[in-house]
Amino acid sequence: MPQIVVLWTDALLFIFLIFGVLSIVAVRREPYWIGHWYQVAKSGLGMVTGLILVLYLVVALLDSMHFRPALDVGARGQGGPRYGVEVLSVLDLVLGPLRVQSERSYSAPLAAYLYNKEVKIGMGGEVRQFYPRLRYGGNHLGDPEQELVWDVVYKTIYGVIYGLTLWFLGSWLLLWILAYRSGGGWWDQLRLVLANRTVLPWRAVIIEIGLILILAAVATNLARYYHLLGTDKIGEDVLYQALKSVRTGMLIGILTTTVMLPAALVLGLMA
Repeated sequence: MPQIVVLWTDALLFIFLIFGVLSIVAVRREPYWIGHWYQVAKSGLGMVTGLILVLYLVVALLDSMHFRPALDVGARGQGGPRYGVEVLSVLDLVLGPLRVQSERSYSAPLAAYLYNKEVKIGMGGEVRQFYPRLRYGGNHLGDPEQELVWDVVYKTIYGVIYGLTLWFLGSWLLLWILAYRSGGGWWDQLRLVLANRTVLPWRAVIIEIGLILILAAVATNLARYYHLLGTDKIGEDVLYQALKSVRTGMLIGILTTTVMLPAALVLGLMA
């Protein structure tokens, strides 16, 4: 079993989450606040934005559950299990190869070669410049110049089909739940959603879910074989760094809000 590690930033994020849940519970008891939030929920832009914020929060929470992996059985001493020095998060496990598959330097998105040329001196003293192959990106291709474009197109189409399948199943489940709660039929609920005649803008939510699922499926399928957004100067995957930055951005927002909240309350009361 891994050793759970709780950083002070993790504790801060989870305290903020608990405070948010308690605030929701308190708001549900006040008709005045329920009415205001209900008006937000009736807006398509509000529902779409809320779903994006929820996804943002999920990524940040996955990156805030840290642990030290247990070492192999052969490395354990008589004092009990031993753990690695590196602290990982659940998000690191989810992303998997993106964390460890580093290249030597820059590479373009969906590339099979490094961005910078290298010089090679032949046996006869001739100098030749060439773009080296990446160690991980596109390493399954025999001839990237001939195969890369079609391989990317094929994997993109496969991801789109997979995302559409998930979208269909998820939409069917959501419509079934809505029909069950309203006491009507599934087809009646479908017609209401397509005509945008529901109380809440479920049509906008279903469309957004479809776009998210398709983009996620395509990105996941391509990221298994390529660096989707390329690599940086030291060869780390840019997509991995972008996802890891979500937690940092949320912590900055929480800290600045927490620090400025007392001053804002004082100035507001004075005004």
